[in-house]
Amino acid sequence: MADIIYGQTDDMADTSNKLTTFSSDLEARLNQIRNNITTIAEATKGKSSPALLDNYEDLDLKLKQYVEELETYGSGLQQKANDFEEVDAVALASVPTYTVG
Repeated sequence: MADIIYGQTDDMADTSNKLTTFSSDLEARLNQIRNNITTIAEATKGKSSPALLDNYEDLDLKLKQYVEELETYGSGLQQKANDFEEVDAVALASVPTYTVG
C-alpha cells in the first residue's frame, strides 16, 4: 500500500526549509544594511543624521517583524509536515495485512 499523505510532506518540508533559509538570509542582509546606515549617519552632519536613523529604525522594525513571521511560518509548516507523517504512519500501521496461502 502506498503512503497516504507522505508524498505531500516532502514538498512541505522543502518549502519550510526555503522559508527559514530566506528568513535567515534576509536577517543577515538587514544587519549589514543597518551597519551601513549607521556609518552613513555618523558621517552626516546636521539634522539629516537623526532623520535618517529615525526613518531607518521604522523600516528596520517592520522588516524584522516580517523576518519573524517567515520564521514562524517555516517552523509551523515543518511541524505540519511532521504531523502528517505521523498520521500517515499510524494509518498505515492500522491497515490489516492478510496473507494468502
